[in-house]
Amino acid sequence: MKHKLGFALRALLVIFLFVFFYAFTLFVVVALMALPVYMVLELGRINFYVIGICYIGAFSILVAMFPRKEKFIPPGILIRGDRYREISAAVAAIAEDLGQQAPREIYLLPEPDAWIGKRDTMSGFGGKTILGIGVPLILMLPGPELGAVIAHELGHFSRKDTSLGPTIYTLHNSLSNIIEQLTRNTKLIDGIFILFAKLFRLVTSAVSRRQETVADEIACRYAGSRRAADALRSVVGVQKRFAAYWNKYYSPALARGYVPPFLEGFCRFLQNGRECGLAERMPEPKGSRYSSHPELGKRIARMEAKGEAGSGAAREASVPLEKMTTALEDDCAAVFKHRSVQNIIPLKWEEAGEKAYRFIFEKRAKHFTGGLTRLDITCRELHAYVWTLMEECPVGAELCDEDVTEILGTVVAAVLSRSGWDLHVVPERFPRLTREGRKLEIFDLVHSMTHKHITEEEWFRICDQEGIGSINIKRTLERL
Repeated sequence: MKHKLGFALRALLVIFLFVFFYAFTLFVVVALMALPVYMVLELGRINFYVIGICYIGAFSILVAMFPRKEKFIPPGILIRGDRYREISAAVAAIAEDLGQQAPREIYLLPEPDAWIGKRDTMSGFGGKTILGIGVPLILMLPGPELGAVIAHELGHFSRKDTSLGPTIYTLHNSLSNIIEQLTRNTKLIDGIFILFAKLFRLVTSAVSRRQETVADEIACRYAGSRRAADALRSVVGVQKRFAAYWNKYYSPALARGYVPPFLEGFCRFLQNGRECGLAERMPEPKGSRYSSHPELGKRIARMEAKGEAGSGAAREASVPLEKMTTALEDDCAAVFKHRSVQNIIPLKWEEAGEKAYRFIFEKRAKHFTGGLTRLDITCRELHAYVWTLMEECPVGAELCDEDVTEILGTVVAAVLSRSGWDLHVVPERFPRLTREGRKLEIFDLVHSMTHKHITEEEWFRICDQEGIGSINIKRTLERL
């Protein structure tokens, strides 16, 4: 009862702030329009500069303060008819178990995310409910955990626990957009609006965190505490691995105008034990007063402490993806094509190295070398240079070996690709170089150097065998 009362009070405070914002903004508009009139009637002075500033500012504020119905941009693949009906059926069944209507539209997202919201609303009123579910989550989460995730999202709009949720969410977004337009269109009193924005964000963030807690409780009651907590851990794990795949492999190719097989690439990336291990070691973001979600550790501890066994009606959202892989691959490519501002070309992963990544590696190498000193060395001197960098790493620094591997591996790969070697980049392993049937695993070799698994004499032997020892790194980079 105490939690529900606190949530209701914060929600009412948000609505009060929203109303106060409009009243204050109208007061500012009237004051700006009245100031030139007062100067003329009472002071007998006409200052065209002041008149222009006041009326331009008032007009900008007046235009910006009224929310507009924004054009809806589909966030992913809309489920229609029998296409992906297994997914829509699972969502409808869970919604029925929770005693609420199923979302009007369901979108499959390329990102490992899940959310529920509204479209075609005006300041939080009206519109229809839409649900977004990430294809990577469907791909990787077991059926019971996926069911818990869907129950959590539907819990945001449960009539019993979050009756004010839709209005708060959309009011938050609407007001944020209004303030952004105000501060962009007029600099007269932007400081006041920025202060108001911080206050509004502080209050609504507290409401959002409470909404997440309520949705977690609904997921625990429906799927069981342990299953709901495991689902949250799994989602975070998938998001970390996906971020590594997206940032290092997929997004660079997309930026170059190529679209390799998206789901195939992610599945191949999951076989890359080293990259996935590094992704798992990434720290969790720390919470703050402005965080929309409670801290992960506290959320999981709270969920497990509930000790809910789950309802007997809890369903598994099991989806036979093997029947949908081809369709999902094509639809994801269509989503990226729709989002892109340039024409994109389908590309096999085996062709990505030379066509998409060679330029990217050269660009990264130039960026990396800006922070490196004493790089006027040949490939033969690389082993000694690796240990110069390792010794310069701060004591206790995490992932220093991985940073050195990434930086020098990229630099040497870019240099050798300009010296007759072909670059091969696929998600399941580190990039490699080939030439006339020979392979050079340069990233693995640099990584071995950082751990002293390869001696300087062994590196000399490799350089002599592959004919790369005399290639000067700095001079080659200057020709890129």
